[in-house]
Amino acid sequence: MKNVGFSVPPPMADEIEQMAKKEHRTKSEFFRRVFTLYRTHRERIEQAEEEQFERMVDGVIAEALKAQEEGRVLMNEQEVEKVDEELMRYGAQQGRRSGIDVDDDEEINRIIHNVRARRREKHRT
Repeated sequence: MKNVGFSVPPPMADEIEQMAKKEHRTKSEFFRRVFTLYRTHRERIEQAEEEQFERMVDGVIAEALKAQEEGRVLMNEQEVEKVDEELMRYGAQQGRRSGIDVDDDEEINRIIHNVRARRREKHRT
């Protein structure tokens, strides 16, 4: 174990002690449990965001294919460039948030390869 110290406001400290006592845990056990629950919560949120983004992309692709079949243009070049810039900005922001060096092409390619491999494996099962 490693001792980690941090400060909380006195009312929160009192509440933490009461909750830990109520659950028959030490404050350390309580914080480990809280951290585990928070990590699980964050993972679920990130997964939901990723799934929502994938559904959005799938919808755009489907609409583009439908427009192509019908012989109509979905977006002009300026609109395509604007969406492309927004997607690049969003991707870079998400990458940085995840600790990815967005300027390292080799790292990006490795991540893409791994994600695609996981998706292929997921679809096989």
